[in-house]
Amino acid sequence: QDVTVTFVEPLQERALNEVGHLPGVMALEGFRNVPCRFRSQHRSYLLSLTGAPANPQLTRMIEPDASIVTPPRSDGVILSAKLAEILTLQPGDSVEVEVLEGQRPRFSTRVEALIEDYTGLSAYMNRPSLNRFMREGSSVSGAHLQVDSNFSETLFKQLREVPFVAAVSVQRAAQESFEETFGENMLRMRLFNVFFACVIAFGVVYNNARIALSERSRELATLRVIGFHRSELSGMLIGEMTLLTLIAIPLGWIIGKGFVIMIVASAETEFFRIPAVLNRSTFAFATLVVIAATLLSCFVIWRQVRHLDMIEALKCKE
Repeated sequence: QDVTVTFVEPLQERALNEVGHLPGVMALEGFRNVPCRFRSQHRSYLLSLTGAPANPQLTRMIEPDASIVTPPRSDGVILSAKLAEILTLQPGDSVEVEVLEGQRPRFSTRVEALIEDYTGLSAYMNRPSLNRFMREGSSVSGAHLQVDSNFSETLFKQLREVPFVAAVSVQRAAQESFEETFGENMLRMRLFNVFFACVIAFGVVYNNARIALSERSRELATLRVIGFHRSELSGMLIGEMTLLTLIAIPLGWIIGKGFVIMIVASAETEFFRIPAVLNRSTFAFATLVVIAATLLSCFVIWRQVRHLDMIEALKCKE
């Protein structure tokens, strides 16, 4: 949808005809929102239950694999996976719904399916079934609109004059606001994390190389005195560092993936859930950073071996 219109109070479905005749409206779908308390044993949660059309086209429930979930044709409900986790429910379980408006009916229904959503919690039901449980006619709380962009300004002006319209939400504006706030903050935080990760990667590799050179300086000086070339001495240390790096990279992939999953799980809330997505480019970038840190450390070690003071290294220290 391009625009979501919310009514002042639930209205009969014929109110959609008036909205549908406004300039620029190409398609619309009515929805019914009802505040409810969901109960499962001793657990409960306050949430809005959405009554959706049987085959929605403007507002669809899409899984992470891009598959589309349609509202159940029966009297069952579809819940967010996070909400089902809070209420310890599985598909096929029964959940009690206590409506908090109108005649405040109570009914028990079946959990038909779970969906993975990443913003807030949600519950969906077939709108005719929800209207029947509410003991009302074909009522709607608002409508989702598909709008011709050439008539946007005219449409918004006329919507302000419609007495039963309480709020108008523009999808593009909401998306741009989300990207400007959440997206920019995430990008800024990611840049800081990547910078410090690169610094730490170089520091660890270089520190290990320095320790190896410091511990074996006497040994290297002795080998130099008995006839070894500088390139052979450098090759010993560089070969050791290369071998350790090749062993550490795949282990780092596994440990890093575990840390990502752990951090994402610990940051998960009822309002936002960020999936742990690791692409091949992520592993490739991490590998290149470690390799670059190793090459730079090898260059530094090579220069230090070339200027190794053999007399000082061979002296016996008290």
